[in-house]
Amino acid sequence: MRNRTRLFMVILTAGIAGMVVLVAGITVAIPPAQRKADADNAKKAASAKKAAGATKAAEDNAATSKTGVAQLNAAVKSSQKEVDDAVKALKALEDEVINGQSADSDFGKVRDEFRAAEKKYQDAINAVKESEDYKSRLAKVRESDDAATAMRALKKEFDAMPEIDDSRTAFREIKAKYEPLRTQFLEADSKWIDANKDIKDKKKALEDAKHQYTEASVAANKAKADARKAERAAAAAAAAVAAQKRMEEYRKQMEEQQKKQQQQQMQQRRR
Repeated sequence: MRNRTRLFMVILTAGIAGMVVLVAGITVAIPPAQRKADADNAKKAASAKKAAGATKAAEDNAATSKTGVAQLNAAVKSSQKEVDDAVKALKALEDEVINGQSADSDFGKVRDEFRAAEKKYQDAINAVKESEDYKSRLAKVRESDDAATAMRALKKEFDAMPEIDDSRTAFREIKAKYEPLRTQFLEADSKWIDANKDIKDKKKALEDAKHQYTEASVAANKAKADARKAERAAAAAAAAVAAQKRMEEYRKQMEEQQKKQQQQQMQQRRR
């Protein structure tokens, strides 16, 4: 029985890369190639884990940036509304102050003269544009091969028309006199001063909000690109680990087959 049977005691000791296998009193070191493969596997797994963490961080940063951009966009819209409301309020105040002056006052006389000149100029423009002759010429210009050049020529003729040129000249002359007086008159009103300052402050806040929004948008686009780059890197790392696992499984299968063949050969020799 002893001649036919041998007792093989196998003691496996797992440790670091220098792990050894004791088989029937024979010490067999793990081949260097296997140790290198194990080290490569560990390195690839660590890289994949690191890449996955980097992807999560990049995605979180992109999401935070996107939220920040949305909030700043809302702030820009809110600031724009405040500016628009302030402009309307100032315009209403100006109309109240300017219109409240008597027509018999020195300012009132210049104001009414300005308004009359402005109306005469606009009426002259509308009269020419509504004439059949101008409409016919405008239609031909639009149908011409070089519409842009023809339109500039027509505008030049339009501006040179006596009814347009004379009324425009009169309007500009009275405007040059009226605008400084209007400004001086408004700047003497404390309510207008406060309202005008309020507009300037709100416009400054709007510009600041727009600047922050622009910077945040640039940062958000970069964060989005970084997240995509991290995703690709993580996918590549995961694919490398998966490929290595398949190779390892294949190697183990081959080793098992080799062991079985060796056991069969040993059994045949014992017989």
